[in-house]
Parts: sequence; structure tokens; C-alpha cells
Amino acid sequence: MFTLEIAKSRRRIEILIVTILFCSAYFLWNGYRNSQLRELFLEATGAPPNFKGSDQAIVATRKIGTYRGDAAENLLYQIASGETVWPDVQAAAVEQLKERKDPRVGEIIADFLQPHVLIDTRKAAAESLRSLPCDYICIAFVLHYLERAYNGEPY
Repeated sequence: MFTLEIAKSRRRIEILIVTILFCSAYFLWNGYRNSQLRELFLEATGAPPNFKGSDQAIVATRKIGTYRGDAAENLLYQIASGETVWPDVQAAAVEQLKERKDPRVGEIIADFLQPHVLIDTRKAAAESLRSLPCDYICIAFVLHYLERAYNGEPY
């Protein structure tokens, strides 16, 4: 009886240690992943220590597109919405958003159809919307943009 209790206690300790190891490995991996995303984002946006030119910024944007999850999607949205000075990098971010196959991406991309957004970004958004599902919010953004253009706002 006494050895059975010792075996149960030992088993619980082993399970606890394995759980702690798995949690530690996950948090280390997640921290590394987030640091990689942060470095790529700084390179894509042209932050001074990470600046390597617009071609490298496009490559960094495409690398961000290979990461899954909301964090990467939010970074792509920030790049596409003007966190960078290069229109081709913004257009690359829109392309990467389109490739994500997320149902809400159409709504996110349609939001770039604004007169104050760079023309290259708007063109990339319009081209992306041709191959994406567009729900009623997405359609509302498109119609709002067309109404503004119709009423004479510069586009």
C-alpha cells in the first residue's frame, strides 16, 4: 500500500515536470517567433537600423505572410495601411493578406479603398477583391468609395 502511494506521487511529479517542460518550450518558441516577426516588420517598414532597401522590405513583407495567426495578419495590415513609405511594399502586403484565405480579409482589404490611400495600394486592393469573397461590410466599403469618387473627391 505504501509503495502504491509513492508510485502515484512519483507519477504526478513526472506529469508535472513534463507539463512544465512543454509550457516552457511553447513560451520560448512563441517568444522567438514574435521576435522574428518584429524584426521582419521593422525591416518591412524601413526602421532605421533595419533598413536595407525597398526590395528587401518586399521580401520581409512576404516572409511575414508565411507566418500564421492574427499577429502576422495585424502586421501585414499595418504595413498595407501606411506604416511604410514604399507603395510597392504596401501593395505586397495587400497581396499577402489576399493569400491568407481568411473570410474577413475582403473586409480588411476593402478598407484600403479610400481617396487618401496611395493609388498603388488601392489598385492592389481592387485587384485582390476580384478573387476574394466580399461580405456586406466589404461591399459597403466598395460602394462608399465609389460614392466618394462619384461626388468628385480626388482619387
